[in-house]
Amino acid sequence: MKAVALLLGVASATSDHVTTVCDRQRLGEFNDSLMYYPNAWNEKSPKSGFVCMRVDNSTPEFDVTWNWDKDIQDVHSFPYVRFSHKDIPLRLSSLQSIRLSTRWMYTPGSPSEPPRDFTQSVWAENKVELQRQGVQANAAWDFFLDDDRNRTLYPQDAAIEFMVWLGRVGDPWWLGRQENMILSNVTLGETEFSLYYGRNSGGTHVFTAVTRNGEDVLSFDEDFYPLFEYILEQAHKHIDTPNDLPKDPWLGIVEFGTETWLSDGNVTFTAADFGMELNGPVRNRTKTNSSDEDGAGGDGDSTDASDGNSSDNDEEDHASTLSRSMVGYVLMSSTTSVATESRLWRALFAFPILALSGLMIRAFAMGEPVGPVLQNMLENAQFTWDGGSVKILKEFYGIPLLDEIFAHITVAFAQLQFFSDPRAYWHSLVFLTDFAGMYMVFLIEGYRPANRFPLVRLPFIIPFLAQLMGIGFLAPVYFFSFYVFTPAYKLTPPSLHRPGVAPCIALLPTIIMAYFSSHFPSFFHPSLEARNWWNWIWQLFPGWGSFTMLAISKTISGVGKTRSSRDGSNQELVILRVTVYLLAFISTATWWYVIPKIEGPVPEVFIPQYFVEYPQEPEECLRTIIQYDYVCTYSAGFLWLAYHFSDLEKAGICEVPWIRALVVAGVVGAVVGPGSLFILIWLLREELLAPQD
Repeated sequence: MKAVALLLGVASATSDHVTTVCDRQRLGEFNDSLMYYPNAWNEKSPKSGFVCMRVDNSTPEFDVTWNWDKDIQDVHSFPYVRFSHKDIPLRLSSLQSIRLSTRWMYTPGSPSEPPRDFTQSVWAENKVELQRQGVQANAAWDFFLDDDRNRTLYPQDAAIEFMVWLGRVGDPWWLGRQENMILSNVTLGETEFSLYYGRNSGGTHVFTAVTRNGEDVLSFDEDFYPLFEYILEQAHKHIDTPNDLPKDPWLGIVEFGTETWLSDGNVTFTAADFGMELNGPVRNRTKTNSSDEDGAGGDGDSTDASDGNSSDNDEEDHASTLSRSMVGYVLMSSTTSVATESRLWRALFAFPILALSGLMIRAFAMGEPVGPVLQNMLENAQFTWDGGSVKILKEFYGIPLLDEIFAHITVAFAQLQFFSDPRAYWHSLVFLTDFAGMYMVFLIEGYRPANRFPLVRLPFIIPFLAQLMGIGFLAPVYFFSFYVFTPAYKLTPPSLHRPGVAPCIALLPTIIMAYFSSHFPSFFHPSLEARNWWNWIWQLFPGWGSFTMLAISKTISGVGKTRSSRDGSNQELVILRVTVYLLAFISTATWWYVIPKIEGPVPEVFIPQYFVEYPQEPEECLRTIIQYDYVCTYSAGFLWLAYHFSDLEKAGICEVPWIRALVVAGVVGAVVGPGSLFILIWLLREELLAPQD
C-alpha cells in the first residue's frame, strides 16, 4: 500500500518527460547517455519495503522515495543515474580531468511537489527530522575500475570500486572506517576529503572518499581527477595487498545516487543538475605506439586482451582530444519501448532461425500415411515388418496419461531402432548420438546467470516437449529465443557468463547416466524387445537429466566453494573442454561407424528426398520426417552460432573471416560429423569469452 500511495503522489505531475520506475525496473538502456535504476538489489530486504524513482528526462533530474524499516546491517538499495558514452570505458591515465557536478537533497516523507530547494537552511531543518526517523543513507558518486576493459562495466567483477560521499544522514558505514584506514586527505575545490580503504567480501578494492569534517556538500561541481590520480600513483604504496591492484586501470561505470540503509517512514532523495565532463589527450594503445605510453614498467610493450576489445577509436594510431559533456541528454520516456525495439529488431533479424520451425511443420504433414499403420501395431502390441514381428510395450510408467502418450511415440521409434528400415536406423543412430552434445549445451546454458528467459533457463522444457512435438520444431524456437533475449553484452561479464564449476563437473556424468545409458541399448541390445524397453527409459531423459544435474551440482557445491572466483573461470573452461572433447569423440566415432555400413549414396540417408511431393510408403514417411528433424535442428543450431559470433564480432571480442570459416566448418563437419562440429564451435565461443573473465 505504501508503494501505491507513493506512486499516486509522485506521479501526479507526470508529463511526457516524467516516468516512474520501482524496485528492479530500469529506465533507459545501458548504452543510453543516462540510465536510471532504483536498484533494489538486496535479497534480504523485507517485502514491506520499497524504492521508487521519479525521473524527469527533460532537465534531467530525479526523486527517489523509499522506505526500508528493517535493519539488515547492509544496504537495501542504491538508486542511481548512470552516465554512458561511446568513449567509456577509457584508460584513467588518458585523462587530464574528470569534472562532475550535481545538487542533491533529502526530504522526510513523500512530498507532492518535487523538492528543488538545495540550500543549507532547508537541509538543516530536514536533517533533524530525518534523524528522528532513524534514517541512514548517503549521497555518493560511484565508480568502477579494472585493468580489463569489459570488467569495468560489471560491479561484481571490477577490481576497484571508488566512492565519493558528498553527505550522509544517520551513521552509515563505509569500508575502512572501523580500522581507521585513511590513506590520505585530498582537497577538491574548497572541500577536503579523507580517502579510506578496505576490501569487500568479494575481494574488491574499495576506496571511499568522505568529507573530512563531516560536512554535507549539497552542491558540487569539481574536478575529481586528484582522487583518481592518488589511486593511480600512490595507493600501491599504502595498502597491504597491492599486487592485484591495477596499475593503469580503465574507468567504466560512473553513477550518482544514494545508498539506503534504514528509515522508519518514507523519505525522498532528490538529485538535479548532474553532469560529467571528461577532458584530456587520449593516447590510443596499439602495438605500434605502446612504447610511447608512460605506463608502469614493461606493461607498455604489449597489448593485453582487454585492449584488443576497445572501441573503434582505440584502433586509430593517433592522439586525439576528448571533451564530452553529458548534461542535458534526453532519455526516451519509456524503458519498455527501448527494450521492445531492441528485441523486435533482433527477432526480425533472427527470423530465418524461426522459419525452420515452419519447415518442420510442413514435414509433419508428410507423415499422414504412416499414422494408421503405427496405430494398428499399437493396438495389437506387435511391431510387424517383412522380416517378422516383435512384441512391444503399451504401458510402462504406471501413469495412464504418460503411458498413453509415449506408447504412440515408442512404436514409431521401433521402426527407427529395430533395423526394419536400415537407412532410418543408421540415420537415427547418428542423429540421437549427436543430440547428446546439443543437450549438453541446453543443460549448461540453463545454469548461466545471463540466461533468464524460461525456455533457456529451464533446460527440461525444450527436450521434454521435443519428445512430443519434435526437436526439429522446437530447437529453432530455443535458439531464436536465446538470440533475442541474450545479446552478446550479457555474456561478456564473468558474473553473467560463468555457469559455475559444480554444474560444469556435473555435465558429463549427467549425460552418461541420463542419456547414453539408455540410448545405446535402444539401438544395440541383441533383443528387440529389450530395445523397446530401453527406449521407454530413454524417452524421459529430460527428467532424469535435470534431476541428475541438479543433484550432482548441489552435492559438489556443498562440498566446497566452487562458484566463480577469477581462477574459477579457468577451471570451468578446462572441465568444459574435457566434456566437449569426449562427447565429440563419441559422436565422431558413431559417425565413422555408420558411414561404411550405409548401402547406397550417403546423402540420401541424411538429406530429405521429398520437398514438393509427399512420400506415399509408410516407412518413407517416417524416415523423411526424421531427416527433416535432423536438418532443422542442426541448421537452427549453426545459424544461432553464426548470429552469436556476429554479435561477438560487433562487441570487439573476435574477428570472423566468414568465407574461410564456412569452408573450414564444411571440411571439419564432413570429417567429424555435424554433431561434433556444433559443440566444437560452441566450445570456441567459450574460449573466446574466457579472456574477458
